[in-house]
Amino acid sequence: MDTTLLIADALDTFRPKFRSLEDDALNLADHARKVARGKVPDAASLRFPALAHARGGAFEQLVAFYLQRGRADLVEAHYKIDEWGRGLPHRHLRSSIRRFVAIGEGPRAVRCWEHYIRKNATMFWDDLRDRDAAAKKLKKDASQQAAFDHHKESFDTSRRVVLEAIALARRYFEAYGTEREKAWLDRVHGEILAEERTRIAQKPLQDQMDDALFWHLVGTGGQTADERLDTLPDRLAAYSAAAIKTFGQMATDRVAEACREDIWALAYLLMDGCSDDAFEYFRNWLVLQGRTVFTSILADPDAFDPATLTGKPLAEGLLNAVEQAFVMRVGKDMPRLRQPKTKRLDPKEDDFAAMLPNLAGRLS
Repeated sequence: MDTTLLIADALDTFRPKFRSLEDDALNLADHARKVARGKVPDAASLRFPALAHARGGAFEQLVAFYLQRGRADLVEAHYKIDEWGRGLPHRHLRSSIRRFVAIGEGPRAVRCWEHYIRKNATMFWDDLRDRDAAAKKLKKDASQQAAFDHHKESFDTSRRVVLEAIALARRYFEAYGTEREKAWLDRVHGEILAEERTRIAQKPLQDQMDDALFWHLVGTGGQTADERLDTLPDRLAAYSAAAIKTFGQMATDRVAEACREDIWALAYLLMDGCSDDAFEYFRNWLVLQGRTVFTSILADPDAFDPATLTGKPLAEGLLNAVEQAFVMRVGKDMPRLRQPKTKRLDPKEDDFAAMLPNLAGRLS
């Protein structure tokens, strides 16, 4: 039975959970097998990531299904999975990006490209380091030619891929990107062509990061969370590498601190739905509201006044902004941060209104 037709038929009766595109791809594959009633002997052939490759456009159908139901956030989140880097098929990424633009979600298209370019730029710098190390060994030992050729081939591939991605992404950045995003793309492009990362030459304003400075940096740089996030890399890069890393750890700890079911209930009720990824973006937004709002919401989320909310309470790329500032300061990737232990949440959406009755009443 044709896979495309099978998925199309299954989509008519498929009921997604809207937790992640990956989970629902698996659910869709199982549902499609049931619809086919055993006509597909190899069930694994429908499993994700098989749907994400060239199987008659099945994955594009699933993406369209999500977008038609207003879940662009989950489609965007799919392209931010760490495992998707050089192996991400350009055809599927570009298809989803075109769909974003068609529904007026141009900034999402830019963010998808930025994440993809970041991942491939990281591979480029890793391969550059390996190529140069292999070249040094080759100078001392002619028998290292094969190893050098291998590393050079990997480097050439990384360079081609990331430059191709930048070329494809540029028109989206120019049409829908912020000034920070445009400047970032130009800087990355120049660094890759020169095979050298730039770094800030000015002396750091301060070597230490404390709680007061953290909240000062969070609360300045714009009226909205997006504006503050947009200017954060430049403002944070004025400090030392140690201070930047400490800022990143403090932000990570506070996002983890807000990982609670009642906070998820708050996000869900305010946005009429909240996926796993959207919950993380919501917690980023909470941090970017500043110390007073962050503390008061964690103390009593049911007291939040929805009348004070303008736009969706989501902020994506908080840690990316910190990592970008670190690269700007020292010219290399920021070391991994310690990940706080958080309780694994599995909230029941039907319970959210009961968790926050005052807020639910205001929104009804």
